[in-house]
Parts: sequence; structure tokens; C-alpha cells
Amino acid sequence: MLLVLAGAGLLVYHGAFAGSSKSPSGNQFLPASSGNKAPNGYFVLANGTNSSVAASYSKGPVILWFVTTWCSGCAQGTQVLANNMSFFASRNVKVIEVELYKDLGGNGQPITSFINTYAQNRTGASLIEPALSGQQLSYEYDPKGYLDIYYLILPNGTISYVNANLALTMQQLKGAVASS
Repeated sequence: MLLVLAGAGLLVYHGAFAGSSKSPSGNQFLPASSGNKAPNGYFVLANGTNSSVAASYSKGPVILWFVTTWCSGCAQGTQVLANNMSFFASRNVKVIEVELYKDLGGNGQPITSFINTYAQNRTGASLIEPALSGQQLSYEYDPKGYLDIYYLILPNGTISYVNANLALTMQQLKGAVASS
């Protein structure tokens, strides 16, 4: 049932961090939201190197898209994203598809395999950068455990746009990128 709902574009609460107003590190939780400074945090790129949110937007706008690799809506979103990567590349927008911490407890494939499977043979597939999130970063950007949530972060570190279900909201994201 979760897969059908996610594919239909509904946000599904997984409860990954339920019952706490504090982050896993004990800090008071303030959600990442539009107009605020993007919380810095670390993730691991597919090549095994550590990177940070701040490093990702330092050279231009970035879309951080947090997904689970067992979500059918995320699979569809990866296809849609790959088909639209020329739009983002032409505007110097980097796209990082980040697997949420431990795939929110689901049983999915590794993020690189997920992207390769669903973006296969699409023009912009190689422009999507796969990454793995740690617990802290997942909590900062997805405290309610949504299966599919993304952020447009500007080079000054401000979150410009937040939405969910990339497959259904691609046009709104493109509009946000065009107006930033």
C-alpha cells in the first residue's frame, strides 16, 4: 500500500524520527524551510568521498533530493529528473539524489543502482549525483520521514524552494529554478 500511495504523489509518514523534538545528536530541531539558511551536514558521494551541504552549493545552486530506494514514486521521479537534466545543467544547477538514512528502514537497492535502473538510457542520467545520508542530515531535512522531499538551495546557502514528489512537481521546481 505504501508504494501505491507514494506513486500517487501522496506524502507518506514513515515515522523514522517520531516522538522527538530533538535531533539524533540532541540539538533542538528547527526544520529546514524556504527562506532559511540550509542546515549544513555531511553525506557520502557514490565515489566514497565525504561532502557537505555547504560544499555542494558553494559553486552554484543545488537541488538536494532525499529519497528512499524502495519507493515507486521516487523511481518515477528519478526517470522524470533524468529527462529534465538538460534544463538544470543549462542553468548550472547541480542535482544530488540522496538516499535517506538506512533507507528509512525499508529494503531498497543501493542509491547508485537505483539511479542506474530508473534513469537508464535517459539523456541526463549521468548528471545526477548519488549520495548517502547520515542520520543527522536525514533528520535535519526530513524529520517526518517522507519518502521523497527536495530542496533548492542557492549559492548563498538560502533554501529557495521546498517540495515533495518530484515526479508530480517537476514543473513547479523548474519554475522555482527559473525565477531564482
